[in-house]
Amino acid sequence: MVAANGGEPADQCRLALEMEEKNWDIAHALETRCNAVTGVEWEIIPGGDKPADKRAAEAFEAELKNTGSLDDELDSGNCLLADLMSALLPGFAVSEIVWQGGGGIAGFSFIDQKHFTFRHGKRPRLVTRDSFDGIKLERNKFIIHKYRRRGGDVTRGGLIRPLAWLHCFQNINVKDLLSFIERYGMPFVVAKVDNETWEKERSVLQRLIRNFGPSGGGLFTRSTEFELLQAANNTGDVYFKLLEYVGAAITKVVLGQTATAGDGGGWSKDGAQSQVRQDILEADCGALADTITMQLAAPWTMFNMP
Repeated sequence: MVAANGGEPADQCRLALEMEEKNWDIAHALETRCNAVTGVEWEIIPGGDKPADKRAAEAFEAELKNTGSLDDELDSGNCLLADLMSALLPGFAVSEIVWQGGGGIAGFSFIDQKHFTFRHGKRPRLVTRDSFDGIKLERNKFIIHKYRRRGGDVTRGGLIRPLAWLHCFQNINVKDLLSFIERYGMPFVVAKVDNETWEKERSVLQRLIRNFGPSGGGLFTRSTEFELLQAANNTGDVYFKLLEYVGAAITKVVLGQTATAGDGGGWSKDGAQSQVRQDILEADCGALADTITMQLAAPWTMFNMP
């Protein structure tokens, strides 16, 4: 994150991928929010009342619905929406527009966020093998979608900053919970032997105890005293409560609210956590509409129906 503050978001973007792959609550919440947007029916609205405006809108909508190619591994217009929604964590997303001869759109190609730098300004530059300093993105060739949780620095605008803390807390708690289960949920074998057996049969007995499996065990002389001190709360509830709290916090950050008691919003508890708060959904759709209008519809219209 410190590197991202200086315009180098590569490590922060890798962290975003790791979090989405390894944290089930974050993965579920992000997928729910993305699916809420991509599941909305969209249409192209004419920019005016003239017949030419209507023809342009109809032609552009048909163009978008015919994009994508399995042979060339190009994304379709619907896949473009999902690609751009990946800006939620790192704060931005970039897709290349693959133009055809005559101004047609063949499809789109998503570029992973870790390949960009912001050291020269707020517009990303593409880092290549030949240009570590990054090359300037050509106008009308790329779509740059920014998630504006806050203004200013793009690399600090995504949800990764608050979610990274919750991800760490949850991982630490899961490890502690597994240790707790191993200690209190499995039997612990203790063998007590006299001094003569200790000297002669110690290695044999140790192997025998290990054969009991991962539950663990110990070998002591009869004169050895060993006591396992237990915490005041040894039921494990505190770990599950913390996991529940962190999971609810992640859901709040990404989706806007949860269905726990005391949370408002008027949702039924059966379907609340599988939906996105309406104002967040409308904001996501509005931001995508602005990006596609300015960075895709405008150049297509300039090329095809100026």
